[in-house]
Amino acid sequence: MNMKFLNYSTAILFTLGAYACSSGNGDEKWSISGSIVDGAGKQLILEHLTTQKVYNVDTTVINEDGSFNFTHKVPETGFYRIKQDERSFITLIIQPNETVMVKSKVNIGYQPYTVEGSPESSKLQLINTQMTKFYNMRDSLSMVFKANEGNQEILVQLQGEYAIEAENNAEFMRNFIRENPSSFACLAAAEQLNPEDDYELFLLIDSELEKNYASSAYHAEFHKVVESMKTLSIGAVAPDIILPNAEGEMVSLSSLKGKVVLVDFWASWCKPCRMENPNVVRAYNEYKDRGFEVFGVSLDKERESWLQAIQDDGLHWTQVSDLKFWGSAVVKLYDIKGIPFALLLDKEGVIIAKNLRGAALQNKLEEVLD
Repeated sequence: MNMKFLNYSTAILFTLGAYACSSGNGDEKWSISGSIVDGAGKQLILEHLTTQKVYNVDTTVINEDGSFNFTHKVPETGFYRIKQDERSFITLIIQPNETVMVKSKVNIGYQPYTVEGSPESSKLQLINTQMTKFYNMRDSLSMVFKANEGNQEILVQLQGEYAIEAENNAEFMRNFIRENPSSFACLAAAEQLNPEDDYELFLLIDSELEKNYASSAYHAEFHKVVESMKTLSIGAVAPDIILPNAEGEMVSLSSLKGKVVLVDFWASWCKPCRMENPNVVRAYNEYKDRGFEVFGVSLDKERESWLQAIQDDGLHWTQVSDLKFWGSAVVKLYDIKGIPFALLLDKEGVIIAKNLRGAALQNKLEEVLD
C-alpha cells in the first residue's frame, strides 16, 4: 500500500487547536491555531497525506509570540500533517465538525504528544506511541550491532531480540484493529502488518470502512489492495498461466490439475532464486512420484541465460517464460513484488500455501500428498 500515515517523529513544542465550522455555502472548514516555543519567524507547513502523495496545502510563518493559524476546507475525513521540518511534525486524522487540541513538548527524536477532541486522532496517537517504542528499540539494537560488528554470536542474539519485538509490534496492531475495527486509524495500523499473514484483518478493515467511509478515497484505495489480495489468498483458485516453454510450445498451469503444484517464479539473474533452487530440486526428486509437480515461471529476458540456468541448476520440470522481464503479464496477474515467489496449489488448483522454502515445503508436501 502506498499509504504512510504514521507519525514517526515530532520534535517541536506546540499547543494546537483545530476548530471546525460550517460556512455559508455548506463547505466544512477547520482552522488550526497554536503556539510553538522559540518558533518565532520559522516556517510551518500544513500537508495533506493522500493515498498517492503528500500535498503542500498551506504555509505560514510563526508569529513573534509563537502563535500561528491555518484555515482549510475538509471535504472528507483524512490524514493531515503539521510540519516544521522532516523531523518535526505531527500527524492528525481530521474530520469535519471537530475541535482538536494537541499538546507536545520539545524532545530530540521521537516526541510523545496528547490529543483531545478528535477520537480518530487520539487512536492514531496510540499507534504512534507504539511505533515510537518499537523504533527506539530498533535504533538501540542497531547501535549495539555497530559496536560489535563481526561478532556472530551477538548478531544472532540481536536478530532474535528484533524478531520478538517485531512480532510484539505486529500483535499490538492486530489487537488495535480487533478492538477498533471501524476506526479510520486502522489504515495506519494495517501498514505495519503483512497482508499475507493477516488477510482476515484486512478484510475486516475493508468491510468496516465500507460501512462508515464508503465514499472515501482512502477506502477506495484500500479496497483495491484487498481485492487484489483476494485473487491470491489462501483458498482462492490460482489464475491460469499460459506461456511458452523452452521448446516454444504454449503450456498452461491448468493442464497440471490433478497434481499438487508448486508455482515457482524465478529468474537466472536472481541470486536468491538460484540459492533456493537446490531445495526445490530436492523436494521435486523426493515427491514427484507421489503426485507433486513444479511449474517454473521465469522473469528472464535473455533466452540463453534462462536455458543455461535450467541446465546448470537441474530444473527438470515444466519451465515457461515470455522473456519480458518485469513486463511479463504474470507480474501484474500475480501482483509480484519480488522473487523468488512461490505458491503451492492443491489438485484442484486452489492456493494452499505461499513461499514455503526448504524444510517447510517438504513438511507441507508430506501433509498434503497421498
